[in-house]
Amino acid sequence: MDHFEVFGLPRRLGIDAAELQRAFYELSRRSHPDFHQAAPPERQAEILEASARLNAAYRVLRDPIARVEYLVRLEEGRDTKEGATVKPKAPPELL
Repeated sequence: MDHFEVFGLPRRLGIDAAELQRAFYELSRRSHPDFHQAAPPERQAEILEASARLNAAYRVLRDPIARVEYLVRLEEGRDTKEGATVKPKAPPELL
């Protein structure tokens, strides 16, 4: 799942910043570690990891330059974790 899917946004350069922020706050409330302190340690570790991924995705998408770089990596077919590449094909709806 890419960052855009996490927030339910279309994969494009121009995104609605207010919609991104609203989705981030909604998801943050559900997955913030402070709200799961009574959970078993294994579950707390999962929640902490999910919260960290959510924060990282938000930081990338709210920054226009980081968003462009991320979109380019996605459209080139690079796996953001492994760096694998395939031939780039930029769809016209990207802009």
